[in-house]
Amino acid sequence: MARIVDVVRAVAPKAKAPYIEAFDQVGDALFAQFEINTPERAAQFLARCLSETGGFSVLVESAAYTRKNLSDQWDRGNGHNQFGSKAEMVSYAGKPEALFNRWYGGRMGNGGPETGDGFRYRGRGPLQTTGKAAYRKYGKRAGVDLVADPDLLLDPRYILLPSLYEWQDGKLNAYADKGDTLSIARIINVGTARTSQIPNGYEEQMAALRRVKAAIKRLGWEAGAVPADAAPAPPAPAPEPNAPVEPVTIDPTDGLSEDEIREIQKLLRAKKYFSVGRVDGFWGPNTAEALRKFQEAVGLPVTASKDRAWVDPDTLAALVVGPNAQVSESRSTTTASTLREHGDAVAKSAFRTRVTAVLGGVGAFVVGVVQQIDTALGYVGSLASSVPMWVYVGAAVGVAAALYLNARNTEKAAVANVRDGRDAGPA
Repeated sequence: MARIVDVVRAVAPKAKAPYIEAFDQVGDALFAQFEINTPERAAQFLARCLSETGGFSVLVESAAYTRKNLSDQWDRGNGHNQFGSKAEMVSYAGKPEALFNRWYGGRMGNGGPETGDGFRYRGRGPLQTTGKAAYRKYGKRAGVDLVADPDLLLDPRYILLPSLYEWQDGKLNAYADKGDTLSIARIINVGTARTSQIPNGYEEQMAALRRVKAAIKRLGWEAGAVPADAAPAPPAPAPEPNAPVEPVTIDPTDGLSEDEIREIQKLLRAKKYFSVGRVDGFWGPNTAEALRKFQEAVGLPVTASKDRAWVDPDTLAALVVGPNAQVSESRSTTTASTLREHGDAVAKSAFRTRVTAVLGGVGAFVVGVVQQIDTALGYVGSLASSVPMWVYVGAAVGVAAALYLNARNTEKAAVANVRDGRDAGPA
């Protein structure tokens, strides 16, 4: 019976030795452990790995970007949050360490560019595990300190584990079962399936998928071929799916992970600094500006910077116990009529809907029921003749009432958003 290493050798003739050794020594047992136990699951996993690593020929993410490479990356929308302009991004060509420190600095658990974390924790392994937070997370689960020694991730004993943990955390076996290759690519490359973005390497992934499926069929691979002398010691178990979620502890001393940034964004929103935007775990201009406003409001030194994902201890403490954002008197006394006077489109539309609902409800009752009932019944036919008149009245008034209440609630929401600072309004 063919083993998984036989499939890898067939589709990746230029695969680096650590990959081949890993698939040979521990691959069969790990595929069984992580339930990559059908031809479709195995094909989908290997296809994405092949795409990420150029056919298992890349161990560590290459920084050999030319000016054209970086220009193309900018045009595809990459790097806009890390570089101020296309010209600035292109200027990093031929400077691998500086490029990665800038590109990955201040996010994914990395410190700012000056810490060197971006280059130190660049992509490694089958799915190019990237960022200090991922190295810490998956190293802990594998039982090795990948933060202290990132190159341990290239050891054949561990090289597959971070990628398999990522596959497991993303519940990607379920997507593989449906043949949803695009969602797999999006979750691995972008972090979510809820995007219209076509991830880098997707075309290569599709081409690799066809090759892997053909090899699996030709070789007759099936899950379960685990040689007795090749079974590894079981790695650290993954957390139980229903286990209680531990609260996130924000420790800025070694950079902020995406989870830690999300907690800071939640704290800012709880303090009514809604300009922080979505809670997305990304440290960008909105997060930095909201933190700056908070620091100014509570009288702390302004340390917030869009170029560095960091919060000092005093600010962190104040985010927990400090006051909420203050709103102006004009904002706190805003009414629906105030919003209409200032041309607020939502308030004006809601008011027009309310008026229309009232007039429509009255009109339906007076004209449609009292004066035109015979004509209406004629249109509906003999079946409708058995419907009591009160049903028509109730339906018309019910629709009008629903429109009125919906419009009123919309007005209330618009006013509330202005009063608590979510929307600028007239203030």
